[in-house]
Amino acid sequence: DLVNGTILAMENKNAIGEIINIGNDEEMSVIKSAKLIHKIANTGKDLKLKFVPFEEIFGKYKDIMRRIPDLSKAKRILNYSSKVKLREAIILTVEQIKTKNEI
Repeated sequence: DLVNGTILAMENKNAIGEIINIGNDEEMSVIKSAKLIHKIANTGKDLKLKFVPFEEIFGKYKDIMRRIPDLSKAKRILNYSSKVKLREAIILTVEQIKTKNEI
């Protein structure tokens, strides 16, 4: 999806100077993502999560706690829509990494 969206943006004059979200608009928490990647990777090791307070990393900086990308501009300007579901994208990525013996 990212490659397709990037090509659409490069080839579309209406995209010049625009900031356009490209990707997938499915919401998934970092914890859920980590658990899903761990399950799909099937490394045989236990998943170890360390929870760090937000302010310990970012200080008093305020950030949006939930992120759901808005793809409406990509749809309007580029006629873009994501084709690959987030879970499928993670599976494809893990499989690609495994074939390169990186896991």
